Amino acid sequence: MGKDLVRKVLDLDTVLDSGKKVYVQSNVIKSNLLMVLQVKDKSGRSRSLKVPPIRFPVCVSTQFSKDSIRDCADLRDCLSKNVLVLVEEEEAERMLKSAEAQDEMKAYQVSVYSDTAPKNAVRDNMQRLKKESEGASNVVDSADVLGNDTLQGGDVNPRVLGLVASLISKEKNSKETLTHLKRLKGAMTEADLTYIIKECEKETQVREFAEETLAGLSSGDGEE
Repeated sequence: MGKDLVRKVLDLDTVLDSGKKVYVQSNVIKSNLLMVLQVKDKSGRSRSLKVPPIRFPVCVSTQFSKDSIRDCADLRDCLSKNVLVLVEEEEAERMLKSAEAQDEMKAYQVSVYSDTAPKNAVRDNMQRLKKESEGASNVVDSADVLGNDTLQGGDVNPRVLGLVASLISKEKNSKETLTHLKRLKGAMTEADLTYIIKECEKETQVREFAEETLAGLSSGDGEE
């Protein structure tokens, strides 16, 4: 499976005091959970901060003030459990300028996660994930934390949803789609591959790739 993030551990207060922007990234991408944190704005109203299950960071500073970020209990809790990680401003901006980041963000934007997410269900998932990860000494391994029975058959990776949507709409051709899917191979689940096979029946190369990957996953040879 794909590796969890391993990078320099940053302190939230230190980043805020330095005047740099705060960027956060999901550290449990394999769990396919959209993280929804509650942050109070300047007027004291609670607003949602969404951190999608993708490999690129989200800028918190463009959405909330320093004080709001500093006082966000949800954010501090997720950081302390390694559910989310801070990314240095320079690294985050470099990552977000890449063509791969643009493709992944576009895929996210056309996925179910970018619309009205079931807020209570998402927060319940976040609380369960944080609770079950208590006591972990290092980075959370979502495969171990969540267990195989947590991801239901309909839980398709938003990146897969976006890539399939782009292929069907002819925004991307089979070759381009296949290139992106191969990058995701180690992180794809049975639900992802079954979805690709069903939706891409007429796209022979893409369908055969999904069938072969699923066969390897079923036989236990799909690990990288």
